[in-house]
Amino acid sequence: MTAGQEPLPSDPWEYLTTATFTNDEFAHFKHIEPVQPFPDAEYLEYLTRQWQGTNRLRVEKSRDMIATWWAAGVHLHAALTIPGIYIGYQSKKLLDANIFLDSRFLFMWRRIPSASSRCRKRALTVMGRQQISQSTMNSEDSSQSSWHSKSS
Repeated sequence: MTAGQEPLPSDPWEYLTTATFTNDEFAHFKHIEPVQPFPDAEYLEYLTRQWQGTNRLRVEKSRDMIATWWAAGVHLHAALTIPGIYIGYQSKKLLDANIFLDSRFLFMWRRIPSASSRCRKRALTVMGRQQISQSTMNSEDSSQSSWHSKSS
């Protein structure tokens, strides 16, 4: 590892609050910048700790909770820090899953701070076929709905 490059935090909550950004779809109404740091909210930390302690977690959500961003963040952290993990995302339609993958998961992946670039070098494979790495991040084909990490 070269100077200035640090791995992502091993704790998912620390990762969310120090290395993750969200995109506020209503920023223009609020007169704020759309890209915002992940909120340091007590209920989101609670969700994270519950998620860490189980292999199944049901979250009833509302738009204001940003639970979809939270789910993308904790699963991205897992994909980047647990070699060989498989993560699935289920939605009512494949199109909705694709939107989640593009608008949340990859949005966060693209914005991992450069201080953690060693971790960004890790490739992500979508449905066992598509490599998502820095060299292919601009690819428009992200048409699958689950992913896993693979060390490069």
